[in-house]
Amino acid sequence: MSVKINKFQIFIGCGFVLLFFLSLGLYLFSEDNVRRVLFFPKQNSKKLVSEVRYLPRMETEEEDIQLLVEEIILGPSRENHEILLPKGVNVESVMLRDGVLYLDLSEAIVLNEIKLRLGFEGSIKVLSNTVMFNFRDIKKVFIFINGEIPKGKTFLKGITFNSSLLQ
Repeated sequence: MSVKINKFQIFIGCGFVLLFFLSLGLYLFSEDNVRRVLFFPKQNSKKLVSEVRYLPRMETEEEDIQLLVEEIILGPSRENHEILLPKGVNVESVMLRDGVLYLDLSEAIVLNEIKLRLGFEGSIKVLSNTVMFNFRDIKKVFIFINGEIPKGKTFLKGITFNSSLLQ
């Protein structure tokens, strides 16, 4: 028994495939979605690896930044990448003024028992640099934990972009 495929069926099949790729392209590259690059530690290494995600564009830049940080907290999508921040961390507030970002995170970041591959300070530096990589107009990031600046010179002066950190 042979199956006979006529030209009409081929035309319809090609139309569906074309429609699928067209809708996929519009979804990925529409103005409602923005390409963001997230950095995570590679498993069993201190080397960083990048992941591209298409995130919805929010109404304000501060909301875009909060969504990016929340995506970082959710963790990597690949198995051979490790978390940068503990899952229980919440973004308490985001304030952007004149190229300076003030980011307040919950105390779960310091109370969590999970050992971070890059340590607390290293993870905060990568988080800050990931934000500055995706938002080029941000020149400095100040991190707060429950409204207070963590101890250390790095946190008192703020964190500036260091491209070599993300390589």
